[in-house]
Amino acid sequence: MSIVDLAVRQAKLNREKHRGDFTNYFDTIYVAIQDDDHIVCSKYPIVLENAIQGFLVHTHKCSICDHGVWVGWYDYYYVEYIRVNEEPLEECIDRNFRLYVRQKNYNEVRKLVLEASDGIVYDCCPSWNNNASIQDCFQAMWSLYNELRKIESTRERSVIVELYKKDEKILQQKKEIANFSYANALLERERDMYKGLLDDIKDLLHK
Repeated sequence: MSIVDLAVRQAKLNREKHRGDFTNYFDTIYVAIQDDDHIVCSKYPIVLENAIQGFLVHTHKCSICDHGVWVGWYDYYYVEYIRVNEEPLEECIDRNFRLYVRQKNYNEVRKLVLEASDGIVYDCCPSWNNNASIQDCFQAMWSLYNELRKIESTRERSVIVELYKKDEKILQQKKEIANFSYANALLERERDMYKGLLDDIKDLLHK
């Protein structure tokens, strides 16, 4: 069975399993791990065509009841790791590392979590409605996993995770600075445009 067929089968199984009054399958995000360990996400399974491994993030809509009264729906995410010619692994990558979405209750922020068997934890909070954000989060997780699995010392793993967290903060600050600079440049361009327009109007009035 190809990895695309495997992914489609798992999505179908989730759809059939979660079909009821309180929990319904909604869709699946397909996460392909390419040969160079680059991550690509899509709502279509064909993204896995040239991959030998990847992840599936199944979205379920769960009913919210307050004192017996239905008040709405919330999203529940379930992660599977898939690999060619192997059975899917539920919320883990191997016996030493789990990868899952932390969600204790309906109003909690859904975080993607990489958890090692020795308790080392790294989490990421993507925008679940944005494929680019999900892709960035899985890329960080997969890169970190590839580093941590080579090391057995809990202390060394802790150091690497802390370095990743610091790098993440630096990258976020760089993005914020870049966004601020871009916004300022747009405002300055708009100001200059209006100033030029006012100068033209003044010239016309004085003719």
